[in-house]
Amino acid sequence: MSALKLVVSLGAAATLLACAAAVVQSCALPDFAVAGADGGPDASDDAAMEAGPGHCGKTYPDPPGGTDAPISNTVVLALRSVDLGEGEANPPGYDLDKQCTCYMDAGPTCVSPYQHCDAPDGVDNGGAALINLVSIATGGANFGSTYFSNKAEQGRWSLLVQVTGYNGQANDPKVDVALFPSKGLGAATPKWDGSDAWPVDAASVTNGDLAMPVYKSAGAYVSNHVLVAAMPSVSLTISGEVNTITMKLSEGVLTGTLASFGGTFRITDGVVAARWYEPDIFAALSSYRDSKGKPLCTDLGFTYSTAKGAICNGLDILKDQGGAKSLPCDSLSVGIGFHADPAKLGAVTVPPMPTPGCATPATDPINDSCSK
Repeated sequence: MSALKLVVSLGAAATLLACAAAVVQSCALPDFAVAGADGGPDASDDAAMEAGPGHCGKTYPDPPGGTDAPISNTVVLALRSVDLGEGEANPPGYDLDKQCTCYMDAGPTCVSPYQHCDAPDGVDNGGAALINLVSIATGGANFGSTYFSNKAEQGRWSLLVQVTGYNGQANDPKVDVALFPSKGLGAATPKWDGSDAWPVDAASVTNGDLAMPVYKSAGAYVSNHVLVAAMPSVSLTISGEVNTITMKLSEGVLTGTLASFGGTFRITDGVVAARWYEPDIFAALSSYRDSKGKPLCTDLGFTYSTAKGAICNGLDILKDQGGAKSLPCDSLSVGIGFHADPAKLGAVTVPPMPTPGCATPATDPINDSCSK
């Protein structure tokens, strides 16, 4: 099964993650997740469930018709801002499971302790709720869309999107997309005019060769100016200060409007939508390092147990979209909005080694699960 790899450097301490997890356990769920005493929707939600969203089943455009005319044109863009969907009535994303849960009597597509209702237009983005809780816990000063967008704007991190073979027109039935994470420009401030050469993470290329990207599309096209790319894997680095956490997302799609800009293009209304598989969530906890470089381990008592509870109760979708509805939910739906401007691929660089993890395998979250 393919995986979308998302590397996120967080400015929030592990105790704040636990605080956010505690909120999930003790307060009402977000607007698009409702639960009664038995974990299902209560009577007060009936009207909303019946009314439904204005439109259901949000997705991206189909491929255009016609045949491809091969062209050597290459466009490189650097991600400049992100929208993690926290606190939004209409978070970014798509209808991943092809069912608008809680609307017009549509039920869930997997079994969960809670009924996780879709956002408007049937969007699946359970991750936005958890992001919102962490943002509330931290006060938003060191976490969230604004914080990480400011860091990207300052050149502290980016994701480079390379589109090859694009004809520059409204429709192109075949293009190739490659993604290169960047640790940032160091002390330099980006100009955002296409002249910035962003260093490329060595893990995103084979044998240090930019012509051999690890994160490349399984199929991509442009339809009515909208880029659509199925990404078997992609690495996205969102930087805070010192803290890091590595996330893997499955079955990813990247979309965005290719708009003319300074003789080239920029991406507006970008979206990455995918599933975050349960084992990969625990692997993410294993990768976490706080502001002092310390890991988040299972022997931290309340701090870890509340974080685990929030994650396991938040699972809202299946990794395999063809799975039976009687199966337990094993993933968290995720949607991330973004904007990208012209850039250049810089030198391939090796990121610094992380600080040591948990002392023993027994205390490493990578060996934990919701069933334990």
